[in-house]
Amino acid sequence: MRKRGSMSLFEKAPTTHFDKIQNTTCVLAPTVTEGPYWITGEQVRNDITEDQQGKPLVLDIGILDVNTCEPLEGAYIDVWHANATGYYSGFEDFTLDAPSKRQMNTPTSNNTYLRGIAKTNEEGIVEFKTIFGGFYTGRAPHFHLKAFIDAEESDDGSITGGETAFTGQLFFTDETANDVFAEYPYTENENTRSYNSDDTILTSEQGNGNNPIVDLVDIDGTFYGIITVGINATATDQTG
Repeated sequence: MRKRGSMSLFEKAPTTHFDKIQNTTCVLAPTVTEGPYWITGEQVRNDITEDQQGKPLVLDIGILDVNTCEPLEGAYIDVWHANATGYYSGFEDFTLDAPSKRQMNTPTSNNTYLRGIAKTNEEGIVEFKTIFGGFYTGRAPHFHLKAFIDAEESDDGSITGGETAFTGQLFFTDETANDVFAEYPYTENENTRSYNSDDTILTSEQGNGNNPIVDLVDIDGTFYGIITVGINATATDQTG
């Protein structure tokens, strides 16, 4: 069991900001690599901010089952992303400029910030409260996600059972990232900036009409974002 951290930019987790999936185009999102920083046993929670500073982001992820082209209720969505200076919780000791280090999935700390799992509602939407993530050398800013089907919440607050039906990544426009990264604490990031045009994983996710770019609106200093992800709910072991 991994313990939750404390403190947050948000006081509680309200209902989702968006009532309905905004883009109902029924397109299967390509499965891509989960990357080296996924950790098992994460907690079910909507607010994953903990003590991390940065531009507040309320992210709604809509899940469509491409077999029915209907919103998928009851899927557990696991998300994780870097903080404002490019580090992932659990892996702060790793040198981000050393590719060999990025191939390891064994955490070296018990930190849990910017990680969590939540369940889609009857409209197929799951909401996370977090910050706009930073970047690290070789990658454009991105969020990771995995979708689990037929999983259940355990007594320890994690999930158990089920099948992995999707593994993917979400992205943001360069223009939005440019504005965010010009402000503190993102200005403390010492990694080399990469852009969307440089990111081959983003390119691979743009096939077959899929768009992995999150739609964002800034309301009183907080980003509210939504994206639709089409998955095959009958597929299993989609690890990327």
